[in-house]
Amino acid sequence: MSQLKSDNGNDTHDHTRVHDDDLDTENEPSGESMYNNGKGIAVSMVFTPLLPPPATGEKRHKNAKSQPINRALFIHEDSTLRNLLDTTFEQYDISNKMMYGIGNRSGLLTPTNFTITYMILRTNYKNIVLGNISDFTTIMEEVKEHRSPAFKLTIVETKYDDGEEAEEDKDTEGPTDEEMEQNEAIANLTCQYTCEDRACGFRICWPAPPEAKHVNLTLLHLNTWAAAMVGPNRQPSVNLDNPPNTKIFDVTYTDPTDIAMLSRHHLNAVTQTQSSTPSIVINNDFKDIVGLLNSDHGPDPAIKNAPQPVLHQQPALRPKLSLLDFCNCFELSWWLCEKLDNIDVTGPHCLQFLQNANLLGAGLSLGELADICDAEEWWMLET
Repeated sequence: MSQLKSDNGNDTHDHTRVHDDDLDTENEPSGESMYNNGKGIAVSMVFTPLLPPPATGEKRHKNAKSQPINRALFIHEDSTLRNLLDTTFEQYDISNKMMYGIGNRSGLLTPTNFTITYMILRTNYKNIVLGNISDFTTIMEEVKEHRSPAFKLTIVETKYDDGEEAEEDKDTEGPTDEEMEQNEAIANLTCQYTCEDRACGFRICWPAPPEAKHVNLTLLHLNTWAAAMVGPNRQPSVNLDNPPNTKIFDVTYTDPTDIAMLSRHHLNAVTQTQSSTPSIVINNDFKDIVGLLNSDHGPDPAIKNAPQPVLHQQPALRPKLSLLDFCNCFELSWWLCEKLDNIDVTGPHCLQFLQNANLLGAGLSLGELADICDAEEWWMLET
């Protein structure tokens, strides 16, 4: 059994890689258990191993996981934490590869290539990390209060970190010198070509010669430009003022796969079409149509010479006025208002579409017709 120095002062760990029979025999509890008919405390175990390396030509899903393995055993109530771990590993025949340490002073459990949690049924102890000897003592004291003492262990094998991968990751952390130069070039391009034209809808633009047409500098443009300025693919003719000679900087090139550009072209075409289309004005004057529909009914001879109201056609629609307000405003009688309501006249705006014959046919007298014409004329003048 090797001794491993700890960070806790003089604390040392029993660092176990291979099962040690001599120590197990020394610490093995003796006597018959008082629980579960002498068998001891029941332990339900779930062990999830690492996936083995794939065979040659074998395809494996990215998130593939190994299947957990269930076991069960009994331990004596006087067993130690190391007894529990070693007995558990023996059940799965993995004693030769599971590594852990237990501090002689602190009692901390430091597993190297696995994680371990416990759960006690009918308690609040669920998925608790088994981190030291005190946790194991708590388990044993808690389960002894039950009629059938039992608890569950969940062990998950993890990849052993020997520090080599950490060194490799450390060497590859951070951007390379070439990436730093490209980032600096992109920053300079962004600063130089920030668009100050308020009529332009883009933030970063390059004025393409000869007409200084704005070319929106997307991330692709900036990366392409910066890569041609620095690094192994540097082009002597490319600098902050001259971009690389590629299609994305050519204002005459049309990329059929550029959805944004196609959308802008379509919008411009629609705008130009709308601006060039002549406007058509339709005059919805229905008064003549109503007159044609009623032309077969000649005026009553008695009112042939009756004065006709003077209608002043206005270019804009007048505000509507209810029939009751119209009658009250121009002092029309209640009986006249009722007659107009019977033929569904809702206000003075309806009168211009009715002929005198229509009103006389609704039961209006000549005097009432004259009052209507007078009130309508005043209403039209005021509005």
